[in-house]
Amino acid sequence: MLILRVLIQTNLFIAIAAVCFLLSNAYLLELPINHLKEVILLVFSSTWLVYQFSRWFYFKKDAYTHKNDSVFHYMEKYPIINNILLIVAAILVFISVFFIHKNVLYFLFIVGCISFLYPIPIIKYQSKWIKLREIPFIKLFLIAGVWSVACIILPIVELNIWQDFPTRNVLLFITQFVFILFITLPFDMNDFPYDKAVGVKTIPTVFGIKTSQMILLILWLIQLVLWILFFSTFSSITIQHITIGIAYMLLNTFLLVYTKKKITTINKEQVKYIYDGSMIVQFLITFLVFRWM
Repeated sequence: MLILRVLIQTNLFIAIAAVCFLLSNAYLLELPINHLKEVILLVFSSTWLVYQFSRWFYFKKDAYTHKNDSVFHYMEKYPIINNILLIVAAILVFISVFFIHKNVLYFLFIVGCISFLYPIPIIKYQSKWIKLREIPFIKLFLIAGVWSVACIILPIVELNIWQDFPTRNVLLFITQFVFILFITLPFDMNDFPYDKAVGVKTIPTVFGIKTSQMILLILWLIQLVLWILFFSTFSSITIQHITIGIAYMLLNTFLLVYTKKKITTINKEQVKYIYDGSMIVQFLITFLVFRWM
């Protein structure tokens, strides 16, 4: 647990989860992993940098709503280490951009702008400046869009194979977009009392926890249909496809039940372990099935 806590506090956990999510999708699309080293480094370092910057910005602006969060205490106790890690992440991003296909940079610029501007008040709304995340209901879709582009579109663009199996690529993008919505909504449900107090309009604060749970169930059903459609794009559905599909939906079922029973009682750190960690679990499922079956 100490190691996990350190990974959470330094934002390395979410960076590792991003790489795992990318690799899962690469396996599913049958992409050559050994040709994606540069993109893997880019996704790891850019995710690390974005989260380091976001946490640093909130801390400096005294905008942390979770003052009991271990990340807040870490930044308060070790500001120099946090600044060093921020610089290291920025250097890794700078190095990695020199080794990727130039077309990747266009997509990287878009998702990068969204990610870095996410915590900054840049939009004037009702005579005050607000952050992107404060636009009603947009937070979930921004996160899902950024993650899906970074971990599905970037590898395809890097390999210049967008025209190969376009239906399969689009279906996986939509499926994993829905999956990110599915694992992000619980964060808003857990943040419900804090967001309600400051007037942030999220699905839970506007429609309530019970409605949010119903939306999660709908997202679960949508994923089931989308995975069936995705695997049907292959000329023959193998035992690997069936096993992965069943395992993914079992993982989603666990998350659905866990959210219903625990989401309002667990702390922020546990939310990150479970829901961010689900991307790592998804990768382990995919890797083990393709390696051993």
